[in-house]
Amino acid sequence: MLCPRSRHLELTLTAIAKAAKPDPTRRSGLQSFFGKTSAVQTAEQLRATLLLSLGFCAINTPGPMLLQEKACERILKPLHQALVQEKSRDILRHAVDAVRLVGDAYRCPQERRMECDPFLTDCAEVSLPSLLSALSEDSPTREVLTKYRNDLLEALLPLITVPQDQDAEKMASFDELLCPSLDAISSFTLLPLQLPSELFGLLVEHTLQVLLVSLPIEAGSGGSGGVVFPALLEIRLVKLQS
Repeated sequence: MLCPRSRHLELTLTAIAKAAKPDPTRRSGLQSFFGKTSAVQTAEQLRATLLLSLGFCAINTPGPMLLQEKACERILKPLHQALVQEKSRDILRHAVDAVRLVGDAYRCPQERRMECDPFLTDCAEVSLPSLLSALSEDSPTREVLTKYRNDLLEALLPLITVPQDQDAEKMASFDELLCPSLDAISSFTLLPLQLPSELFGLLVEHTLQVLLVSLPIEAGSGGSGGVVFPALLEIRLVKLQS
């Protein structure tokens, strides 16, 4: 029988999954040509809110073992699908913010989880400082989490890729999604999981490209460089530790 907090999380994730099922209001080519209808706009706002809700479910999951049980299939998988499939800038922004929250949740200290659920003081899980500390190096759960982490990082790479042309829509999307995407990348690269050399090289290459583009313009106003430098340092430190 599920304990109250596990049942509450299960009900919440189930409700989000049902509400997020594909609907007929997604944009077709004809809708795209004539612009978004009010139904399409409402559906996009709903999907964006639901994706962000997944991130808050993760960060507010009261116990590390409960997060371990639910995160990969119920939270990380739909977030990855959204990053790969969605085109709306607003939906992508909410999905990126949710990814950052999930990364933060895996490193969330036990004191923060007690704030989410004070009844954890009477629970055996209180002795576990974090989810990852409970997983051995050869744990199947760690392997699955590593795969999802790497897939999410790869899905985030296009969002920090400097546009090759000066298309106004692409530049606006890049400007809005760049810093949140770098924050999400930093949050997940800080996890003590193996980072493949090829993926590490791609992360460094993309962040350096952003740095080269942003510093000459933003050096005097602190623009994107203030986010790129920490992201690069965190990626580099993680690689050295692994």
